[in-house]
Amino acid sequence: MKNFEKFEKEIIELTNTKVIFGVLETGGIPCKCNNMECCNCLLGELANRLNLSCNNARILWLYQEYKEHIKLSRLEFELLKHFKNQGVYYFAKDKDDTCVAFYMNKPNRSSEMWIPSTGNWYTMFAFKNCFQFVKWEDKEPYKIQDILDNCEVVEDENNK
Repeated sequence: MKNFEKFEKEIIELTNTKVIFGVLETGGIPCKCNNMECCNCLLGELANRLNLSCNNARILWLYQEYKEHIKLSRLEFELLKHFKNQGVYYFAKDKDDTCVAFYMNKPNRSSEMWIPSTGNWYTMFAFKNCFQFVKWEDKEPYKIQDILDNCEVVEDENNK
């Protein structure tokens, strides 16, 4: 299912009132463009990353496959943004599930842990209860940008 199929009702409502729509970064829901700042709009981020206009980013987003959003706490969201801004692009959990590890480059999976191929990596034992959707059974490490592009920030962690 494409985004335009998933959000058909919302998009028609917005365009029938001659409103340009944006897409909330935290939740991926179309809403009035002038009700949000560009830094909070998924289309603005997509436009910047791919060097497109907002109109072209909007069309691209409409035809992308809809993905169910991953629910993140505010802490998880801010941690991912921080690491991305530091040039860190991947994260995973090892077999013993004692920590979350962040990697500058894509790590390789061994029998017990993810091993960095090159570059720095950061292990965070204090945050082992974060990112509950990340499992050792995952075949690939998670790309931080993919999660940021497809997440919903839940302020009440009991609703995750």
